[in-house]
Amino acid sequence: MYCSACGKEIPQNSSFCLHCGSNIQNPQEKKEIDWIIQDYTFIFPNDEKPILIGRTYGNTKIEAREEYWNKYNNSIRKQIQKRMNLGWEPIDKPGPDCIDLKEQGSYVTPLTFRLPMRIRKDLIADEEELFEEVTIVLYREPKFYGKALSWGIHIDDKKVGSIGNGKTETISISPGEHIIFIKGNGGTSKKIPLDLNPGDSITLNCTAKMMGVNLRIKSY
Repeated sequence: MYCSACGKEIPQNSSFCLHCGSNIQNPQEKKEIDWIIQDYTFIFPNDEKPILIGRTYGNTKIEAREEYWNKYNNSIRKQIQKRMNLGWEPIDKPGPDCIDLKEQGSYVTPLTFRLPMRIRKDLIADEEELFEEVTIVLYREPKFYGKALSWGIHIDDKKVGSIGNGKTETISISPGEHIIFIKGNGGTSKKIPLDLNPGDSITLNCTAKMMGVNLRIKSY
């Protein structure tokens, strides 16, 4: 259950909120606020480099989360800020602790970044309007060949941005059918058709080849 005053999660049948001290049994003592609560979720590429953990290798899960956070935090923060501009508030502090890891023997890889966020219902006219755009995350694998060149990101035959070597870029577009491709290294990637629904989030990976670019959708 959630506190009607501050929106944070509390144990079932609580009498008072552990976070703000509101009386849960008699909420009239403090004016109720109606909140919409939803996790902001970032999905990591499924071929992200695994990290060895354990005493033998000197890495801990905390250090692994910090390494992945340092790599992706710019893209994640941009999306969080976009929601904050619409009136959303983070319930927790964004950071490495929000990253879910998958363990495979002595290795870990990142699965998702999840940050609970909330918004007052009285700040919006239509809840669905907040989730109309689609998020596209592009990751360019670091390669020596052509590392000094930025590649153009094209959607529906229009350049919408560029991506550098080893960088991650996030683009928001309207739902519906789109065509995306990358231009770089003297060539053009395969054009990928997308049919996107409101609120969707998709991750694509691009990498250099001898002449041109490979672009593929990441699946989970």
